Amino acid sequence: GAALCWTGRWCNRMPSRSVADLYPVVAEKARIFRVKAAEIGHPVLITCTYRSHSEQEADYAKGRTTPGPLCLHAGESRPIGTCTEHPLGKPVTNARGGQSSHQYGLAFDCVPVDDAGRPLWNTTVATWLKLWKIAEEVGLDALGAPWGEYVSWDPGHCGEPGWKHLKEIAAAWVKERGLPA
Repeated sequence: GAALCWTGRWCNRMPSRSVADLYPVVAEKARIFRVKAAEIGHPVLITCTYRSHSEQEADYAKGRTTPGPLCLHAGESRPIGTCTEHPLGKPVTNARGGQSSHQYGLAFDCVPVDDAGRPLWNTTVATWLKLWKIAEEVGLDALGAPWGEYVSWDPGHCGEPGWKHLKEIAAAWVKERGLPA
């Protein structure tokens, strides 16, 4: 059935949030990650696991050929059409269809939540650092890992290290499960 997509529009399908749609070794790491995050007082909501080719292409288009999220410059949010650098908003991803670990069930996105389960989208770097340490401890790579003073624009992304070595076997697993291509 239709689901309310993060854009606020009704659509036929949104990317999966189910840990069951992750390749088994990654699903187990995700489960352990969630437990350990909650144990240190930072429970997380998994916002995306498996993503189809067409969903990945749609994400890639955001901020390029279709409107994306508002861009930020010097802490100032700029509405769509007012930024010369990002006229359609901020691009969502650099990965096209076929290039994302999500398409093989080898990655998930997450966000910390408050006591009522509401996402804390503006989480502090200190919280992300704790979560990245847990991700590393359970055998995940966190794309949001900091480089010097810089923190990635994708802090909640966690995936199988060197995921491309599993790409073919995971693609067969995805097909076998009947997930949308």
